[in-house]
Amino acid sequence: MNAKQPLSQQGREAYSGRIKNFSKERYISGDWYEREWRAMWSKSWIAAVHVSDVTDPGDYVVFDLGRESILLTCNGDGAVQAFYNVCQHRGVRLVDDHSGHTENFRCPYHSWRYGTDGDLIYAPHQEGFQEGLPAERICLPKVRCEAALGFYWINLDPDAEPLDTFLKDMLPIMSHYEFENLTLVQDQTVSINCNWKAVLDNFSELYHVHYLHPQHRRFVDCTESLSECYEGGHTRVWVPGAKTDSLFSTPDKPTDLLTMQLQSLGLDPASIRGKGRRNTGGDPGCQTGLGRERTLLR
Repeated sequence: MNAKQPLSQQGREAYSGRIKNFSKERYISGDWYEREWRAMWSKSWIAAVHVSDVTDPGDYVVFDLGRESILLTCNGDGAVQAFYNVCQHRGVRLVDDHSGHTENFRCPYHSWRYGTDGDLIYAPHQEGFQEGLPAERICLPKVRCEAALGFYWINLDPDAEPLDTFLKDMLPIMSHYEFENLTLVQDQTVSINCNWKAVLDNFSELYHVHYLHPQHRRFVDCTESLSECYEGGHTRVWVPGAKTDSLFSTPDKPTDLLTMQLQSLGLDPASIRGKGRRNTGGDPGCQTGLGRERTLLR
């Protein structure tokens, strides 16, 4: 991690940075949206798909980013590339399905076909083009695509900084999660009629959790959460788990959700009393078979 510390806010402390130029125009202005598109969305690295989505030659996934549609494919050599999802003849969207497997992509308008490497491999009645059809030059425009942290990332800006540079602070923080070894078991997309920042704001603060999601008080401490802002627009939120929320009174015994966590670790919930000290029958600070004693309630 860089020597420069991220801006942060923990618990009920004040934010260490300064908020500038905040106004409702950020959420409702069409001009502001265009500025965001030009300065951010079209120039940033965006995680498009998990590496498991395109593993075999012929696999493809369509990723929509604002007004653009991006086609990620695995070619015959097993390399994953990204292209603008538009036929180079009349601008028709080439692929409508979200994902699939194919030998080539056929335009529904005039049946032009492209290989999984983006090359034009067939166009009907080529003799009808008076100036010829230079198939070697009419291929799908490439979009920058690189892999990191178990995802394929795309960037619409051909001159953007390398992905590793963009993720420099995040790589040491996130790599130990080994996202590339995860198995996708469910894929859910939810469409909400609002500005994208309204959703991001919601998931970036825990101020609402106590009242909108009161069940969380039983197994995480949102009050003592830590929010950090890094260079490049990266953020993370730490939420202490395996304990009840410190803003509220501590229960005399583990909650139902803490009981499930204790049992998953091979611990007896009945051995936890009062403020979370484990009843070992001896030195209250002694070690357990699962490591040092854990405070599970507060």
